[in-house]
Amino acid sequence: MPDMVTRKVVCAFAIRPFCHNIGDVNLNDHQPDGALAAGSLSLHLLSLCSEIGAAMTLPRVDHVYLPPPQEHGEKSRKFGLVVLSDQSTGFFYTLLGDDAARARALLPELPRDALELARWYLREDGARRAIGLGAIGAISQALFRASGFVPPDAINPIADLEPSANDHIGMVGYFPSLVRMLRASGIPLTVLELDESLVQRDERFEVTTEPARLSACNKVLCTASTLINDTVDEVLACASGADYVALIGPSANCVPDPLFERGASLVGGSAVMDYARLEQCCETGEDWGDCVRKYCLSPDNYPGTDVLIERLSR
Repeated sequence: MPDMVTRKVVCAFAIRPFCHNIGDVNLNDHQPDGALAAGSLSLHLLSLCSEIGAAMTLPRVDHVYLPPPQEHGEKSRKFGLVVLSDQSTGFFYTLLGDDAARARALLPELPRDALELARWYLREDGARRAIGLGAIGAISQALFRASGFVPPDAINPIADLEPSANDHIGMVGYFPSLVRMLRASGIPLTVLELDESLVQRDERFEVTTEPARLSACNKVLCTASTLINDTVDEVLACASGADYVALIGPSANCVPDPLFERGASLVGGSAVMDYARLEQCCETGEDWGDCVRKYCLSPDNYPGTDVLIERLSR
């Protein structure tokens, strides 16, 4: 097995040459797939990105970082990065099926235009969607920077649930420490999973593949991977009766307006503070620490993407 230094060089040479020699691609190659629903969150996010692109000169795509393939027993390396020329960075989750391998195969096709790359989010191919979401996040961070908007530091979305015996908690994605705490407290919990082999049910705990079961929950915690696997619209619709819905994870560093309009109470994302060190941490699976700053946006503290766009002209 190659040592870590060798593997990092191999990874760099596999990716960086494509980053410096990629050209624009035909827009017709990136039209929405037929199955994409009109009025979906995907289309809403792309529409906002187009408005941002019309209001400012977007930085070009500098490169897309993918972590090296994970060997058995190594620390998990979960995220790829879309990095613009001003180092505005968007995150995307790489551990959904074979999407990491597919994403690596797509590197020669990467456009330098940020909006062109963002349109990959409209495709059904999970690897393209993941990279496209990363581009949307990078464009969003470029807007935040250009408009002078600094997202407020994160609260703890899990602590903010304030679960009590009168609650029924919904969870999209598995948060082990919270599951243990809720089960120990006897608080009803419904976990939505894609893997049917994990389905189980008892009096106060169930794991289900049916999003409709979230309708019984009054507080819902949702992983940002739902933005990639094309389940976020259905999840938010099924959780529309909940009092509190938090969508969290590095991949949620996009503009949050479409999520708020669909019922999210809080969107937790990450902004990059030290890119060079972040990439090193992504290589090794180390905690990101102060390489990134976690933040939480809500309808109360986010002025709106339209307001941030207006600030660009002042």
